[in-house]
Formats: sequence, C-alpha cells, structure tokens
Amino acid sequence: MGENKITGLKTLDYHVLLQRLLLVVIRPYLQSDVVDTLVALSKFFLRICAKELKKSDVRSLQEDIVYIMCKLKMIFPSTFFDIMIHLLIHLPEQVLLTGPIQYTWCYPNEKYALIL
Repeated sequence: MGENKITGLKTLDYHVLLQRLLLVVIRPYLQSDVVDTLVALSKFFLRICAKELKKSDVRSLQEDIVYIMCKLKMIFPSTFFDIMIHLLIHLPEQVLLTGPIQYTWCYPNEKYALIL
C-alpha cells in the first residue's frame, strides 16, 4: 500500500481543506488546545473570505489574528514561522485597503492557466 498523501491539489483545494475539512479531521487526533487554535485559525479564514465585511468586523479580525498567532507560537516550533505565516497579520489590513478578498484572489488566473 502506498503512502497516504494528498497530491495534485490547486490553491483553491487547499483553501477548502483549511476552512472546511480540517476542522472535522483533526479533532480526534490532537490535544484540545491545539484543536482550538487551529479551529480559530480556520474561522479567521472563513470570516475574512466572506463576501460582505464590515470595517468593525475586519478590525476585530486584526485583534483576533494576533491572539491566534500567539497561541500558534506556543504550540509549534519557531522554525514553523516563516514570512508566509507572518503575512497572516497583514491580511485584515489588506482587506481594509482593497475590499473583499475574492477580488484579489488568483484562483481565476490559476484556472485560466490550465486552458492555455
């Protein structure tokens, strides 16, 4: 039997895995504090990817992601935190500047590249 790996996924597929499926899969296998932190991260992505956002909600997300990042730093080793993880802190600010996040996504370009 081969290795149990998920391969060949596109960016949108990982996005769906993070927001929806991860919440269901991790619960029985991890400690409750780790699960709570990953669920909070997943809910952050769900809220920031909403089609309609209020500025007050985005400001709340700015505060929430700092708390989530602190909890992640207590769980994962420092080598986990590269620049991509740090960019999570700047996502709410980017939403305030550009509007809803789906207007800046690259998913349509990724799908179009398959046609070319």
